[in-house]
Amino acid sequence: KILYNDAVAMTGGQTHDGGMTVRDIAAEVVAAGATKLALVSEDPDRHSLGDYPKGTTLSHRDDVLDVQEELAAIPGVTVMLYDQTCAAEKRRRRKRGKIEDPAKRLFINEAVCEGCGDCGVQSNCVALVPVETEFGRKRQIDQSSCNKDYSCVKGFCPSFVSIEGGQLRKPEAADLAVPTLPEPGSKVALDDPYAIILAGVGGTGVVTIGALLGMAAHLEGRGCGIIDMAGLAQKGGA
Repeated sequence: KILYNDAVAMTGGQTHDGGMTVRDIAAEVVAAGATKLALVSEDPDRHSLGDYPKGTTLSHRDDVLDVQEELAAIPGVTVMLYDQTCAAEKRRRRKRGKIEDPAKRLFINEAVCEGCGDCGVQSNCVALVPVETEFGRKRQIDQSSCNKDYSCVKGFCPSFVSIEGGQLRKPEAADLAVPTLPEPGSKVALDDPYAIILAGVGGTGVVTIGALLGMAAHLEGRGCGIIDMAGLAQKGGA
């Protein structure tokens, strides 16, 4: 199984070194002796089988399980080449206006949702999150991490609401007046290197705290090194 997700994973969306395309990879695995090549894509229309080695099949990603079973029954080395742009990279490009941003959003009516979770079974989407209500645990869509894939509506569920043309409301600006903070009771001498590790999940401010500590060190004329492990694929957050 080869995933071509159009970006280098967890490093901010850099392009592939060498610029290999899906067609390049297909030609290489067939030249290496693969018995069978199956191309699976989120958008099969962007591929033409005439551009691929003879015998290549083309399927929509909805049929991925059937394709896997077919390949498993074939003796020898088989290859499934899965072409789908990284969800985090899609959101990044939409914000920058590089790809179309569909004017449609999905919401779940929690009063109708029965909490069965079939939407998650159908989509395997991290934007579907549990929400506790007075009637038990239901589901909602985290709009900040939704990639507008819409596969969650394939579940057997009447609770989904589609909003077309609307925009998310922006919260009112918070009062960020910072009070005068007292000096800490004891300070580290910092005669020797001092290490701090900050851990958390997406959106808790780990990167921000690191930046504040780094700037504080800079203002005091001290050396500081910061290593941020901030890949979206790690944090599962927006």
